[in-house]
Amino acid sequence: MPSKLDEAILKTLCYHDLFDYPLRWKEISRWLIKNTQKLSARNIESGNKNPLIIKKQGFYCLTGREKIINLRKQRKIYSKDKIILTEKLVDFLKYIPSIKLVGVTGALAMENAKRQDDIDLFIITSANFLWTTRLLVTLYFELLGVRRRPSDQNVNNKICLNMYLDENNLAIAETEHDIYLAHEILQMKPVIVKGDIYRKFIQANIWIKKYLPHAINYRVIVNTIKKRPSFFSRLKILIINNIRVMFFPFETIIRVMQIRRMSKRKTIEIVRDGMIKFHPHDAHNRVISGYRQNLRRMKIQDSLT
Repeated sequence: MPSKLDEAILKTLCYHDLFDYPLRWKEISRWLIKNTQKLSARNIESGNKNPLIIKKQGFYCLTGREKIINLRKQRKIYSKDKIILTEKLVDFLKYIPSIKLVGVTGALAMENAKRQDDIDLFIITSANFLWTTRLLVTLYFELLGVRRRPSDQNVNNKICLNMYLDENNLAIAETEHDIYLAHEILQMKPVIVKGDIYRKFIQANIWIKKYLPHAINYRVIVNTIKKRPSFFSRLKILIINNIRVMFFPFETIIRVMQIRRMSKRKTIEIVRDGMIKFHPHDAHNRVISGYRQNLRRMKIQDSLT
């Protein structure tokens, strides 16, 4: 019988296989699924005795899937060019006061993008400025001619604004907790970060520890000591809060206008207080279904919850 650790290694490779993404041993250690045991190169080599796993060119993958090693190398080249482009396109957004965080998500965040892929962005906004921020960001990328539209056939290097949260609504709904979302959160690459919003986002979603206990340094995130803000910091917060109160009626109007426009062509968008989520091709169900199939094929039990 394989050990729990060997089984976790196999689960981890099964999951990443869905993305044609072989792993180095340090990556297996980082992304190890639902196992808190520390991993070493020796553990990996022990797991490599499993006929279902093969090592080649320093990468580990499922036996018979060796072709994805060169595929990952090629995609890394494509991804580097896309990341450089993303940093240039996104840089202006730091001047929008209501933007707290902009992160790259999806395949590009793992340097696994195809040549023809778009660029997925995740944005956190100030409280009560979510819809105003979305309007400004959308207009900006429209003016650049790089915003992805649902009807676009050629999406190469188009910007897909697939999710917005405001700083008062950072916790993802419990009904959405699973390995896919946990991985998406932890693989995100922040491009713009203001203050400690990234720490707050991870802390608000600390449930990810259940799925990926090694992928984050919890001592830094959970045990951070909160310092008393300075006089000027408190004054800044007071001014910003007053501006929010004065601007709230405009935010409401902008929200109603955008929702009304979206309702005419609504597909799989999710809109609720403090959150807007779009994606023309949501991969969640496909990935979870594929992961289940891989686990069954490997005769591994996992509830995925």
